[in-house]
Amino acid sequence: MLLNTLQSTKNIKLITVFICFCIIIALQNIMPLTRVWIVISVFTGLSIHGYVVLQRRLKFLPRYGLIVLPIIILILLNVVIKTHYLILSIQAVSFMVLGFTLITTFVSRSPRHH
Repeated sequence: MLLNTLQSTKNIKLITVFICFCIIIALQNIMPLTRVWIVISVFTGLSIHGYVVLQRRLKFLPRYGLIVLPIIILILLNVVIKTHYLILSIQAVSFMVLGFTLITTFVSRSPRHH
């Protein structure tokens, strides 16, 4: 059962990454997100994973903290940009999801022995 669960988790992560890449590629053709915001968005996804790990260990961190950082980043993005708010926000969220998904994939891997 555990092996089946791990395989389905891998499939969900793969589908998530695929959907995010499709969204990003489609929207980059309309209005590309700048590299600075891409890095900020990916780092936000990585930070969300860090918060989840801390929240599990410390137990007293509030769950709403998971959503606060992405909302702050999206507000800052929408303050800075002048046009295409929705397109750029969707790209930023997609990069956040990619950052979160990629870090959870690499952290949960077991070390390979040669």
